[in-house]
Order: sequence, then structure tokens, then C-alpha cells
Amino acid sequence: MRKQAISLCVSAMFLLLAGCGDKRMEINALDYIELGQYKGLEVEQMSTEISDEDLQKQVDRMLSAFATTEPVNDRKDVQMGDVANIDYEGSIDGVPFEGGTAKGFDLEIGSGTFIPGFEEGLVGKKAGETVDVDVTFPDEYTNNPNLAGKPAVFKVKINSISKKVLPELTEDFLKEKTGGQFATVDEIKNHLREQTTTSLKEYSESMLHTQLLSRAVDNASLKQDIPAEYLEEKKQAMIRTAKSNAEAYGKTFEDYLQSYLRMDEQTFLSTIDSSANQIAKQSLVVLAIADTENLTVSDEELQDRINDKMLEYGYQKEKDLFETVTKQDIRDELLLEKVTAFLVENAVITEQKETED
Repeated sequence: MRKQAISLCVSAMFLLLAGCGDKRMEINALDYIELGQYKGLEVEQMSTEISDEDLQKQVDRMLSAFATTEPVNDRKDVQMGDVANIDYEGSIDGVPFEGGTAKGFDLEIGSGTFIPGFEEGLVGKKAGETVDVDVTFPDEYTNNPNLAGKPAVFKVKINSISKKVLPELTEDFLKEKTGGQFATVDEIKNHLREQTTTSLKEYSESMLHTQLLSRAVDNASLKQDIPAEYLEEKKQAMIRTAKSNAEAYGKTFEDYLQSYLRMDEQTFLSTIDSSANQIAKQSLVVLAIADTENLTVSDEELQDRINDKMLEYGYQKEKDLFETVTKQDIRDELLLEKVTAFLVENAVITEQKETED
């Protein structure tokens, strides 16, 4: 099944949903934006068909939570799918770096737990061996931006090799692990198929909207420099949105950034600064399309969304909601939805047939 990265991240859609506050700068988007093609855009949409092979992978993923391991005794070399118990120390230019050392770590080879090249570098090596694995950190490495793009060497000792053993999917297993929620194998498979299909459809729709909006932004050009005041409003709106999300998840701002965006506050603020012009352009393109196509948000639509948000987040009074999100933020969110829906309605969409394993 195609790889999916369904997670909170600093993406175009996330940034665009950050409104400009109730006292935002008055700006005519069409004074700054020359729209290019935004209607009739050709785009492929991800297929949401779930094959039997896709379903089996979901079953195996569920069963892996209850997997056990057993030693590999019939060979010495590491293979894909094995669990290698390792000690390792990473260094750059011969100097160990923070967070690059561990002992007795169980690593499933092929799981993608480590950066590209690390797990592959252990394939074919033998239990008891100590090997050097040469890797290069990704250019965008949010876990530790100081390591991004740098070559490193990991000295790895392979202590032992084992393999995961999945339990058998039986009615007795389901009765024990699901408390009787699913009585038969067919029931759990149907549930997983429906669950996977729903998630995939939501992801496919989200990606379609993102692609079309990105294309519309790329096709547009700036007539003049964006005012500094507008750029600053976008920065502050993104900070406010992130803090609101942190509160919704019951986390501190710092914990939210680490857990969901995988960056510290300094990196987050730096990302905002470096992206401000592009983010502001995206926002202006949305406003320009809305003005051109007479797309507006009515007071009734706004109030309905406010009521929905109060119910969703458990607020009793509007003033409590507006401590974390402004009325203009909500209006901008609705306008963005209308613009992306317009782009979809006027796009030429074909279904993507190929999938990625």
C-alpha cells in the first residue's frame, strides 16, 4: 500500500489555516497578486481502492502490537525483517554527537526507524561483528537541525539477531484482545477495511486540495512587495494557531512542537521567518481567487462554525473560544475551504492507478 504520512506538520494547508486576527491589516489581494491559471488544473488523485494485499498489511500491523521474538539460529547474517540487538555510537569528523549513542537497542531492519542507509548498512553483517555504517543525515532533519545534511559514521556492534513472530488471528485471539468486540476474523477484517478506506479517502482529499492550491499559488505572481505589516500578521497568526493546537491536545507549547512538529521553539520561529513571504503569498492568492469568483462567508456560516468549534472543544461561552482562536481566524478557515472546493470543482482530475509499497 502507498506510503502515507498522515501527521501534523508545518505544511501549506496548516499555514494557510492560520488567519490574520480580528484587527488585521486592510489589504486588497488583487493589488498584490496577478493570478495565473487556477481553473482547469490537471491533477492526479490518489486511488483509495484497498486490495487484499493492502488489507493483509493492516492485519499484520495490528498483530505486530502483540508480536513476540525468537532467536535466529539457522544463520548468522542480518536480513530484512530481522530484529537486530545493537550497540552503536555515531560520530561526525570523528567526534561523537549528542543522541547518537545507545546500547542493547532492538532495531527492526527495514522499519525505517533510523535515517536512510543505517538499517540497509547492517544487512548481510553477522551477529558478533562490529561494523562502520556510513550515512548522511537528511537535508531536512527536524529531530536535530544541527545534523541536517551532514555525513556521519556509526560504529555498530551486532549483539544478536532475532525475528518477530506474529500471533495467529483466531476467534480466541480476538475474544481475548478485543474484549469480545469482534467475534470473527471476517468482522475484524471488515472493520480494518472500512477504517483504512475512510482514512485513505480523507488523506486523498486533503492531498488533492493541497496539490491544487499549491499549483494555483505557483501559477500566480506578485505585482509588488508584500507589506511588512502583513508578513508580521501572518507570523503571529501561525504562532497563535500552534499554541491553540497545543492547548487542544492538552500539551505545553514546547511539548506540542516536539511531539507533532518535531522541532523546538527556536526552529519553529526560524521556519516562520524564512517562510513568511511564501506563506503570505499563499494567503493572498486565496483572497484573490475568492474576490475574483465572489466567494464569501456569510454571518450564518460563520456562526455555525463557531458553534461547531465550541461543541468540539467543550467551550460553554464564545469568549472562552476566542481566547485561543479569533473570529477572523474562523472566517479565514471557512474561506480557504470554499476556495479549495472551487479549485476541485473546476479541476480536471484523473485517478492515480499506481501504488507504492
